Amino acid sequence: MNLSSKNSVSPFSLEGQTALITGGGSGLGLGMARCFVQAGAKVVLVGRRASVLSESAKWLGPNASWVAHDICDTGATDELLLQASRRAESPISILVNNAGIHLRKPAVETSAEEFESVLQTHVLAAHSLTRAALPSMIEQG
Repeated sequence: MNLSSKNSVSPFSLEGQTALITGGGSGLGLGMARCFVQAGAKVVLVGRRASVLSESAKWLGPNASWVAHDICDTGATDELLLQASRRAESPISILVNNAGIHLRKPAVETSAEEFESVLQTHVLAAHSLTRAALPSMIEQG
């Protein structure tokens, strides 16, 4: 392939793609969203704080939308995907499981309940969302 050809597609182009980014309203998630938008993708920011998501989507521009949702509510994962696809007006083709919580204390001071909340967010919720998103993504190729 001739990379200097005007008709070649950039290997960094995400035109026609739609990314759902959990924890997308700030920090690393927002940074990734910015890169996706710059590469031509639509992004749907997901998080718990509607005001933060709204401001971040405005900052990113017209290819960004948002859905306020707690990903630990795994019973509503299908509804989240439906809302995200509606907001973006296209199916989700990229999933970034970025949401996380952090315990800033020593392990000996961390209760089982606190550690379970970390596992719920980082592992169980991410698995639930991935499992729900994959069939459509596989169908899209």
